[in-house]
Amino acid sequence: MSVTTPFTVTYSEGSQGFPSFYSYIPDWIVGMNQYLYTFKGGNLFRHNTNETRNQFYGEVYQSQITSIFNEAPLQNKIFKTLNLEGDDAWKATIISDLQTTGLIEASYFEKKEAAWFAFVRNNGPTGANTVQSEWELRSLNGIASSLSVAGVGVAVNVNFATSVNIGSIISVGDNLYYATPPTGTQTATPIFAGAVTQINVDLPNGLNQIVVDTTAVGATPPPNQTDYFLFIKNPIAESHGILGHFAEFTLQLPILVTSGTNTAVLANNLVDTTAGTDFIADGILIGDIVKNTTTSTQANITVVAATQLTLDADIFTATPQNYEVLSSRKSELFAVESEIMKSFP
Repeated sequence: MSVTTPFTVTYSEGSQGFPSFYSYIPDWIVGMNQYLYTFKGGNLFRHNTNETRNQFYGEVYQSQITSIFNEAPLQNKIFKTLNLEGDDAWKATIISDLQTTGLIEASYFEKKEAAWFAFVRNNGPTGANTVQSEWELRSLNGIASSLSVAGVGVAVNVNFATSVNIGSIISVGDNLYYATPPTGTQTATPIFAGAVTQINVDLPNGLNQIVVDTTAVGATPPPNQTDYFLFIKNPIAESHGILGHFAEFTLQLPILVTSGTNTAVLANNLVDTTAGTDFIADGILIGDIVKNTTTSTQANITVVAATQLTLDADIFTATPQNYEVLSSRKSELFAVESEIMKSFP
């Protein structure tokens, strides 16, 4: 076993095991009179005596919990929703033995009374990057062979016979694929056609149509009139969940690094030239999260400068709009705990 991140492990004589793992590193640790005491740098600390959470020796750690749903372990299941009880919604990532792409952003949760509810997004690769496993694990929905294909660019009309039921599952924003029907024992790999922009159904007037934008990145317009069409739900909107015998979930409560109000509009950027603003000095890193709290949208940071953050989405289109920057850095506690526990019988 190789562990590259330092951690603290404690041994319990009562349980004859190692029940607790800590991300912080004290020089000495001891329990006495119902309190936990540690020494660090010649200073004595008594824990759990104030309202400050996850801060040890001046360093802030991210809240993170990892556990497993494993009811009926021999049965294959679909994990579709998550219910949290607490004051805040946490970001969730979920993996199983068959799929590793379950995701729920904290902003996706809806609060009902004292609980938070959200469905699991299957965040596997889509568009031109869809991999074979996504076809095999129930993420793909078939429609039918087309009657005709007309148009170019952002408005390609895929027409179906009126006897075809396009269905109510497909919606605007989903990814459309096609394949030339194989013959005999041949197989065909679906090809990305683009994003669905319209669904037009008026059967009495002979209209049964899907409009697709074939200018999407990696899209290839359908070359034949009678290709077979399929679709994958938009990963933000779909509710298929993830498939597996068990589901390991990790909950993270992001750390608020800084907040403020933008001072200018620049596509795919957050600009704040307010006096005293310094994103570099704040310790903001690539991969951290920016939330536009005025419009309830968010994006990931790709470039950090003193007064400007480059984002992977254009979420600031006006001024003034309020923002929060949240750390995406994870405490190493649970990753290390998992690795350690696997080493014991």
